[in-house]
Amino acid sequence: MERNKKLVSSLLIFLGILFSCAQVPQQIAEETPVSAIRAASEAGRNSTVRLVTWHLEGMGTGSGFFVGDDKIVTNIHVIAGSPFVYAKLVDKETVWAIEGVEAFDAKNDLVVLKVSGEGIPLELGNSDTAKIGDPVATLGFPETQYKVTEGTIHGTRNSDKWIRMKAEYIGGMSGSPVLNSESKVIGIAVSIESIYGYAIPSNILKVLLSQSKPTESLVNFRKRDAIRAYIYSGRGQARVF
Repeated sequence: MERNKKLVSSLLIFLGILFSCAQVPQQIAEETPVSAIRAASEAGRNSTVRLVTWHLEGMGTGSGFFVGDDKIVTNIHVIAGSPFVYAKLVDKETVWAIEGVEAFDAKNDLVVLKVSGEGIPLELGNSDTAKIGDPVATLGFPETQYKVTEGTIHGTRNSDKWIRMKAEYIGGMSGSPVLNSESKVIGIAVSIESIYGYAIPSNILKVLLSQSKPTESLVNFRKRDAIRAYIYSGRGQARVF
């Protein structure tokens, strides 16, 4: 009798171990987290806008994002050539008119726009803490369609400390927010070089936001010498390509 009890007990222990092992793959599959950077990019979906412009060469498009309830940041070259600009969300129904310019940095190709209405601002991170190899996500509207592009930080450019990233970029992503895995903006996408892209550090944007002035109309903004240089440069590139 005692022997039978030991056999039953041993059998139960064996079955328990077998059952627990059979459950491990399922538990692992259920607990595997979604990519941290992909999850972070979802936080910016309703803050990133497509900027539509009209100029002599026709319709243009770029990207931008909210940095305040009624403030959008983008690259100067996205909006410099057009006196008519509006912003749209990914839902294609929410639209904001651009009332004018609150601040700009011609050296770093940055401009802060005042919009009619309100949006959801993204949180700015500390770009000085970004390290080589860190994952990043760039949110924008290449070819008019919303897209999240994942990549990694590859270094900085010596001349101006712009962040160099290894990622796939397509036309229309200029002005896009570059997010880290904490859903914070560490850069603003500005240019493309082969498989690499550059982003203006978020700390440069923080300085610009602290210098906001009374709103200037787009018409007057375009008359500035520094902005006219962007306009002529854009027209020259359009003829080449």
